[in-house]
Amino acid sequence: MTTLKQMTQSAMLGSAEDSLLVSAASTGMAELGGYMPATFEGEVTASIAESRPQMPKKAVGLLKRLVAGEFDGLLPEFLQLSAVRGTIAPPEMLPALLGLGKTDLRKLVIPVIGERGRWLAAYNPAWAYALGRDPLDAWENGLRAERIAALEQVRATQPGKAREWLQSTWEQDSLEDRALFLAVFSVGLSMDDEPFLESCLDDRRKEVRDAARGLLLRLENSRFVGRMWARVRPLVKLKSKFLGGDALELSLPEGLDLAAKRDGLGGVLLRKKMGEKANLLAQMLAFIPPALWSRDFGKPPEKIVAAGLNCEWKEPLLLGWQLAAIGVADEAWAEAIAPLWATQAEGRSLLDVDSLPALVRLMRLEKVEALVTSTIKPLIGELDDKSLLVSLLEKYNRPWTARMARMVVQSAQRQSGDFRANLPQALPGFARWMPPELADEFSQGWAAEPKGYWSGKIDEFLAILRFRNEMRENLAFH
Repeated sequence: MTTLKQMTQSAMLGSAEDSLLVSAASTGMAELGGYMPATFEGEVTASIAESRPQMPKKAVGLLKRLVAGEFDGLLPEFLQLSAVRGTIAPPEMLPALLGLGKTDLRKLVIPVIGERGRWLAAYNPAWAYALGRDPLDAWENGLRAERIAALEQVRATQPGKAREWLQSTWEQDSLEDRALFLAVFSVGLSMDDEPFLESCLDDRRKEVRDAARGLLLRLENSRFVGRMWARVRPLVKLKSKFLGGDALELSLPEGLDLAAKRDGLGGVLLRKKMGEKANLLAQMLAFIPPALWSRDFGKPPEKIVAAGLNCEWKEPLLLGWQLAAIGVADEAWAEAIAPLWATQAEGRSLLDVDSLPALVRLMRLEKVEALVTSTIKPLIGELDDKSLLVSLLEKYNRPWTARMARMVVQSAQRQSGDFRANLPQALPGFARWMPPELADEFSQGWAAEPKGYWSGKIDEFLAILRFRNEMRENLAFH
């Protein structure tokens, strides 16, 4: 049996690399806190040679700053850039990176740890996700994170086999694990999964039932969607008028039977102020792929949404369509609904604020840029505190074009001599998605004496852009 101290002493007599790695292992163990295996069984073998180059020294310095918590939110971008460049992290950074395995960064960490990282992971069960072992072995013997990763890997190429794996252990898996494993079925989802997902509607755990409904929603031909469509379709009628466009006429649902309750209807109200029946209508609509309405009415989403805005029951309509568009990741419907937040006076009261970011992220960049172009007109329209577009842009966490970035920044610069609240506070968030090579350009053009929030936020905005640009330069990413 070999202790950490003995490993370190032994390594000091060997290569500098061994010494560094064992010190890293010791440090990593200490950082886990609450999980401190003090000894290891068997022989300690050396890592095999690296096949990829280590990231440049200056890039390592930037990585250390990110891992320490500076520039929150930029670590994923750094790891992606490093993986694209084909470089790996230095040994002293491996424990800190491996310790991120419990977060969503797990998949980004694995490509940058190299052979040394995998070697080090073998000495700590909490880092086993990085070992890259056989998926079946990981599924049968691994910890939860390893099992999820194995299931994802197999679902990508053999979804049927992954489903068989899950069904074979379903009764033995904890109720909490069932919900997490079922979420993986979003990879490779097909009607072959439908019978199993339908059976999950009777599971004891609510999270499992909710996960199954979310997946069945994405299968237009599922029995679940068929039942929802049969309930809702008779309640919604589209009336075409010669003058004045289309109009929707709605009837509210009456009561629930046991089958409807099994399908998840009823229960907690989506929005108390709407009333029980209006809430029930919104719930039903949320469980129907919006594309069904487009095909049934023979109208594009924009036309149907416009008709819904003229309806007496527009609140449950828009709320239900919003949740459904997110559930099936329907780009066209998202682009018809999300702009209401910024262009309609009542948009904020109709849409669900908590799920709005997920809706906005479905929009194509050209649609968002078109909104910006139609809003920002020097001397006529700016992104001032009255503009709801600022709030929408804050939720669009996807890369911007240079043109859109310039339009927003130039609007900010024109207003930087006046007291503003919304746009200056949003600027640092925007800097995470704007082209970083514009940092020098954006450092010019601000008011000589920025007022209020502007002063500190401009500095923060430029610091983020410059840091992101520095990441690219030092990782030689072009």
